[in-house]
Parts: sequence; C-alpha cells; structure tokens
Amino acid sequence: ALLRAAESAPDDGEVRIALARIYLQRSTAAFWGTRDLPQDQRLALAQRWSEEALKRLGNDLGPRASPMDLHVAAVYRALAGNEPETAERLCREGLERFPNELGNEEYWILLALLRRGDEGIEACRKALAMRPHYAWAYFFRAVFRTHKSDFEGAVEDLSHAIRVDPRFARAYAVRGTRLSEKGRLPEALSDLDQAVRLDPEVPEFHFIRGDILRTQGEADAAIAELSEAVRLYPAYATAFFSRGAAWMDKGSWAEAIADLSEAIRLRADWASAYRSRAQARDRSGDSRGAVEDLTVALRLQPDDAEFLFARGNQFWKRKEFDRAAADYTEVVRLDPRHYRAFNQRGIVRYAQDRLDDAIADYTEAIRLQPREPQAYFNRGQARDKKGDREGAKDDFRKALEVAPADWPHRGVVERTLENLRP
Repeated sequence: ALLRAAESAPDDGEVRIALARIYLQRSTAAFWGTRDLPQDQRLALAQRWSEEALKRLGNDLGPRASPMDLHVAAVYRALAGNEPETAERLCREGLERFPNELGNEEYWILLALLRRGDEGIEACRKALAMRPHYAWAYFFRAVFRTHKSDFEGAVEDLSHAIRVDPRFARAYAVRGTRLSEKGRLPEALSDLDQAVRLDPEVPEFHFIRGDILRTQGEADAAIAELSEAVRLYPAYATAFFSRGAAWMDKGSWAEAIADLSEAIRLRADWASAYRSRAQARDRSGDSRGAVEDLTVALRLQPDDAEFLFARGNQFWKRKEFDRAAADYTEVVRLDPRHYRAFNQRGIVRYAQDRLDDAIADYTEAIRLQPREPQAYFNRGQARDKKGDREGAKDDFRKALEVAPADWPHRGVVERTLENLRP
C-alpha cells in the first residue's frame, strides 16, 4: 500500500518515512532475528534493506514533514549509515524534544536495538507502556529474550506480536525457528508456512522452512524450498549447505558435492562445509578428495577431534596405517574419552600385527564404554590371534551379552564362538 502511495505521491514525506521505517525494520530483523544465518550473510541482508531505506528517505522530505518526522528520519539515516553513536544520541534527544507526541515510542524501540540485552528489554517495555499494541516492540523483546535463552518468554512475545498483527510474517518465522529448536516441528512448520504465505520473497523464510522439512525427513520438499531460497538470494551459502545435506539424505552424491562446493566458494573458511563435502566425496568413492577436504577443515579448526577422527578413518580405508594411527592418537590427546578413537586405533594396530597394543586400545575403549559390543568382539579376535582362546571366548560372550538384539554382527560372533569350542 505504501509503495502504491509513493508512486502516486512521490514527494509525500510521511509516506517516504513510513517506507524507510519498514525497510529499516526489515534490516534490523534480518540481522537480529535470523540467528540461523552466519554473521556475514546477516550483514549483507541488513545492508540491502538499509540502502533501500536511505533511497526512500532521500535528502528532502517535503513541506508536509513534521519536526518529529525530520528528526526520526535523521535517526534512520544514522542507523542505515552504520553510525550507532549518532543514532543513540538522536534518540535520546528525540525523547526530550517530543515527550508527548504520537509515535515517540519509536525512539524507545530504536534505543532497544542499539542497546540490546537487558537494556533492550527494558526499552521495549517502555515502548509498550506508551503503545500497548506495538507488534515490533514485542518482536524485538522476543529477540533479546532469545539471546538470553529465555525460550518461553520469547515465544510468548512473538505470539503477542502475531495477535497484534496477524500479517507479521517475520514474527511467524522467528517463532517457528524457536519452536523447531525445541523439537516442536509440526508447530514450527505451520509457522513457517504462514510466513512464506505472507511474504514469499524473503529468502531466509524458505531456508528455515527447508531446514525443518529436512529434519522431518522430507528431503524432496526440503530441496524445493531451499532452491527457492537460493533463487531469491544466490549468495546464500547456508542454503546451499543445507540443500547439499538434503541431497546427501537422498544419496545423490554428485548434487551434494556441487551444492557444498558452492557453499565453500561463498564461504571459503567454513570448516563444516569441507567436512560435509568430505563425507559426500567418500560416499562417491573419492577417498583422496575426502582426505583433502578434511585436511583443509583441520587447518581451519586444528583442535576438532571429530575432523581428525574422520580423516583417520579415511587413512584407514586407504591402508595408510601409520597416518591413521597418528590421527587417532591426536584425537585421544584432544579428547581422552573418545572411545571410538581407541577402538579404531586398536583396529589399525591389529592390522599391523601389534596385538598387545591393539588389546590395550580395545581395553581402554571398553573401560570408557562398557556396553560397546564391537570393542569386545575386536579384543576377542586379538586375544584369539595371540592364542588366548579362553580370553577370546569371554570377550565374544560379553559382546553378545551387551549387544542389542538387532546388532548386525551377532551372527558372525556366534559362529566365531562356536568354532572356538572344543
């Protein structure tokens, strides 16, 4: 409606201020309300809307603009121009100059965005005291409460915002995000459905909806939604990453590698994207490529035990036993309770015929995780190879005792145990 009004009356200062207000609210919401996006992408979205706000404000708001309109416009220019100190000074000045004018609660909201945290929550409260049905005040208080891990308070405020303004698409999207974090996926998806219906041109709404669909196991629907997100925002690295994960869920390794490669092109320092592409390359048979990606991931995050463990597994597959053992050794240095690394290093040492070392590693894995049947089976094999048949039988029996009924190796262990009987 405001865009139509601006077309028919391009010099109407009130209309231009109202449009600038909406664009700046979008800018602020994009930055503070979408924690799912990396900071650089949130900044890019915020900058996009700030530039649109500046364009709408222009340099001359016309003769109909009131003194308060002109003052609020100055605050908006400072915000859009990334001058927070100037914006805060002007907000406090505005509260003194226009204490009783309709609309001055907006100064409190702008201060809330500048101060955030407890001060932001208090500023939102003051705005609501002046204007009890101010949807954006509820929205931003919800954002600040989220940052303080107040889930119930955030959802309550977002629900208030929606009751005040049933067409508040971003409030639905953020509430849906919070609900999804608590595992309330059907409610979350319902909120995102509504957000997309109300404002289908916002890329992060499609991203969040796609991510929820993927969590629910609906890979095809997730891919369609994430494709819409990258159509609307071609530099959306997180959406490419999530779509790559959805392709992996389907076993479509080439498509997954393509999307993860695009995510890496857009964010070259994203260690998790290299880790995921390594998984896809491994499943497609490219073990060398998987090692290369994991090595880059480790350059970016050198103390990540899981990256090291994954690379050790790749070296094991490639029969590069010394390198595999070195990675597993580094894993247990970083995480002494990583029982899987002890078990895997035991497997490597068994392959190298270092049976005592293998048994020691399996024993440590069992100490850390006494109900892990594979470690008992592995130790039993090492003991059997050393000639300790009784010790081997004890381990095989223990493996069968702790294993779940559907353990895939149960039949193998039973046959091995049978063969050891006199």
